[in-house]
Amino acid sequence: VILADGMRLSPLVFANAPLGKSSSPFLFMNACQVGKASDLLASFSGFAGEAIKGGFRGFLAPLWSVEDQLARDIALGFYDQVFGDEARAPRPVAEVLREMRARFADTEPNSLTRLAYVFYGHPGLTLRRNPSSTSTTSPTLEPQP
Repeated sequence: VILADGMRLSPLVFANAPLGKSSSPFLFMNACQVGKASDLLASFSGFAGEAIKGGFRGFLAPLWSVEDQLARDIALGFYDQVFGDEARAPRPVAEVLREMRARFADTEPNSLTRLAYVFYGHPGLTLRRNPSSTSTTSPTLEPQP
């Protein structure tokens, strides 16, 4: 991944990030091809592997190139569904992703963007907003059996 300032983001940053070990966060990287797994010294690697090794509870990203506007819309819809609201309970990440993929032929017949996303983590992982936080993007992560 090449950042706006031209610097490269290495997957190893997630393996060594104190945040992973202290908070077990969920990571959604909405950038082309960052969901691909790779090998590093005969071990699972890439952004997903390094994040999971680093203590991240879940990782979601596309396996191949995605359309920018559609990827944005997918991310917004994903968070809307996964967090829920006053009327809807939070839903497991894997369930929301499965439904998102199932809609690909109905909504964008010439695009495989919806199918690009892969999730690494517990299939029952549910994200909840932290009620004591003033930030609306700070989830509390709770794996559900």
